[in-house]
Amino acid sequence: MTRRNIKLQKFDQQGGKCAHCNGEMKISYSELDRKNAVDGYTIENTELVHAECHRAAKLQKATRRNRNYRNRIRVLRRMRFAVNYEL
Repeated sequence: MTRRNIKLQKFDQQGGKCAHCNGEMKISYSELDRKNAVDGYTIENTELVHAECHRAAKLQKATRRNRNYRNRIRVLRRMRFAVNYEL
């Protein structure tokens, strides 16, 4: 099934509402958001959302990933300092 067909089916299934904010949307300003990127574009793995809601969700995920990455770096630096200090 093509993305266009999935998009049309999701639009009907969701009643023309965004899955993130539940607001009314036009199909031309909507995007498919995959729940799990590895599973690809399927009916079960996607939800239709406003383009703005999709960008906001991506930004939130990226911010969370960056925060986790920075925290891991801090822990590793502390561990390295502790090992060097003990030597």
